[in-house]
Amino acid sequence: MTASIGVVQKQRGRVLAGDLLRRADIAIYRAKVEGKARYVVFEEGMDTQALRRLDLENDLRRAIEAQEFVVHYQPQVTLESGDLTGLEALVRWEHPEKGLIHPIDFIPIAEDIGAVRELGLWVLEEACRQAMSWDSEGVLEQATVLSVNISPRQLDDPQIVARVAAALARTGFPANRLALEITESVLLSESRTIADKIAALRSLGIRIAIDDFGTGYASLTYLTRIPVDFLKIDQRFVSGLERDDESKSIVLALVNLSRWLEIEVIAEGVESRAQLSHLLALGCRQGQGFLFAKPLSADDARVYLENARKQLVA
Repeated sequence: MTASIGVVQKQRGRVLAGDLLRRADIAIYRAKVEGKARYVVFEEGMDTQALRRLDLENDLRRAIEAQEFVVHYQPQVTLESGDLTGLEALVRWEHPEKGLIHPIDFIPIAEDIGAVRELGLWVLEEACRQAMSWDSEGVLEQATVLSVNISPRQLDDPQIVARVAAALARTGFPANRLALEITESVLLSESRTIADKIAALRSLGIRIAIDDFGTGYASLTYLTRIPVDFLKIDQRFVSGLERDDESKSIVLALVNLSRWLEIEVIAEGVESRAQLSHLLALGCRQGQGFLFAKPLSADDARVYLENARKQLVA
């Protein structure tokens, strides 16, 4: 057995027992959020953060019913030519009062309240529907791959393969043009069921990408046990190319690893010409980042695709 513990130290002066218990409860909640099986000592400001999170949690429950989410799309390109190779679908929350909220601020909450499965499937179907719309308009190349993130909680769903297949059937989007991005931690799962689900998804023709690769503890053993199609180099290594040799060594190792395993490698977070030059010199051929385009709304993405197609025809 393990335990999560919240600790509060009584300060001088008169403090009500109820206040001490409330602060200890806030600390234990933080311990659970940080990974469980640990202790956290209450600090001033935690109560404010807890209330802010509670407000966001309540708003999130309402947002799912009110359909306040939108999908943005970030192009993936060939580094040497800039030609479009794919689009990554990224969810955003259009909060009526707080504006556009980044997924890093609400996806963990969605996971905690059990809403990430519903949200993830909505993103998948919406992205596939939008891509089919672009197909019908003739602005999206048939070889373009659509990447959609899928959380570990979604993979825990016994019906995930059937749900993904149903989304493809409803939208008509070809399975061989869809890539599902999973986190590196999924590779470490000892669950035979997870491996079977990934294999079943690949049997549909769907491609599998490992997101933020290099930040965890994946090994060759896991990569060979769960075959994948893409490795995405985490942006912290890409940003480090201009500062240190360690990042260069890591990127080179990942590129060589991908070549050996016959896996395509994609660099994330490319923001400067210097980073681009380093990546090309190290043998990386695909990437995405602000140097090429930021995540775009569906309307802006359509303009981007039209311009990319005109350049290709020219």
